[in-house]
Amino acid sequence: MVVLLTITAGIDTGPFEIYSNATGTFVLVESGISRAQLVAGYICYIMPDGTTIVRVKSTGSCTNFADDTLLFPTPTPTIMPTPTPIPEIPCYGFLYNWYAATDSRNIASNGWHIPTAAELTNLITLAGGTYPAGEKLKETGTLHWLTNNGTNEYQFNARGGGGRLSSNGTFNSLKQMVSFWGSTTTVPDFAVAGVLSDGGPVFNVPVSGGYPMKAGFSIRLIKDSTTLNEGDVGTYTGNDGKTYATICIGTGASKQEWVSENLKETKFRDGSSIPEVTSDLLWIGLTTGAFCAYNNNWENVCATPPPTPTPATIYTHLGTADNYTTASAACLQPNSRPYFTLAYPALYNGIRVYDDSSCIVPFVGAGPGHFYKIQVTEGGSAYKAFEISSTGYILTTTDC
Repeated sequence: MVVLLTITAGIDTGPFEIYSNATGTFVLVESGISRAQLVAGYICYIMPDGTTIVRVKSTGSCTNFADDTLLFPTPTPTIMPTPTPIPEIPCYGFLYNWYAATDSRNIASNGWHIPTAAELTNLITLAGGTYPAGEKLKETGTLHWLTNNGTNEYQFNARGGGGRLSSNGTFNSLKQMVSFWGSTTTVPDFAVAGVLSDGGPVFNVPVSGGYPMKAGFSIRLIKDSTTLNEGDVGTYTGNDGKTYATICIGTGASKQEWVSENLKETKFRDGSSIPEVTSDLLWIGLTTGAFCAYNNNWENVCATPPPTPTPATIYTHLGTADNYTTASAACLQPNSRPYFTLAYPALYNGIRVYDDSSCIVPFVGAGPGHFYKIQVTEGGSAYKAFEISSTGYILTTTDC
């Protein structure tokens, strides 16, 4: 602490003595100090701590410290402005159908995977069972839940991301429940999921019936094997470059390392995009992978949405005769193929192709590896070979 001695008007002329109580009692530090020296700030002491008091005594007339008229000025405290609180932003992640979760192109990056029914069940066991696990895995507070009844003891940060119904494509149960897809199937078109509900809370994995594969659920990834110990944290980097926190739960051979945030992945491991499907009608007809934000609102995701493309006007009358197994084969066909018109030139994964100007039906015999030659603009000379999924989505394009 640097102390500069100053004086006030009317002080005795001196000489002055400097005393310090750094040791607990006042001890003479220096004497014979003139007024001029004090006024000029000649005396400067570096004290060892902030509690040290330095007093100045006039030897000319003062007999005790109570008579001192030379005092340290009281510093003016610096008042720091109250910082503006950063608003809490909901981060529920995306919702995915089961086809996206288990697509052969892998939604998980190398070394990670969608959990099996056994791994989800083991997580419940490690966290103490159905009822304790719900409480210990659930995030605290009411940002992502209706009820603040979780302890988040294991830092799993389960959040009530809700879901999307397979029956009509609508959204439901935000802040009331979260379902995490498992890779294990049960009966045709159904698979397991770990479900954590707000009330209770409870966490269970129904394995007898399961849930429709067309439903939209959250995803938590698990590492193939981990070197972390229980309570240790790590990181996971997704296929699209997003970074997530991870947490190790359990000990010994049964320990697991989980991504401790709901997934916000937009790409498969090979770099291909996962289609975002907002239409309720299209969602319930899918048998291929897709994702969406709750209520189609990216503000629920805690992620930056992509630029909004200009809507495309599409016209086509494709049939089985236009189906080719390679893009080169399609491009070699005469230029008498059906056409459609796009209102903008950029083609991207997820464009929907219609079998006519109003109806949406699957393409017979289409799917990955099936191509159609189409005129890009009505009456134009540019053609492309389009790889079209069985549900009518453009997967890839090749210039002819």
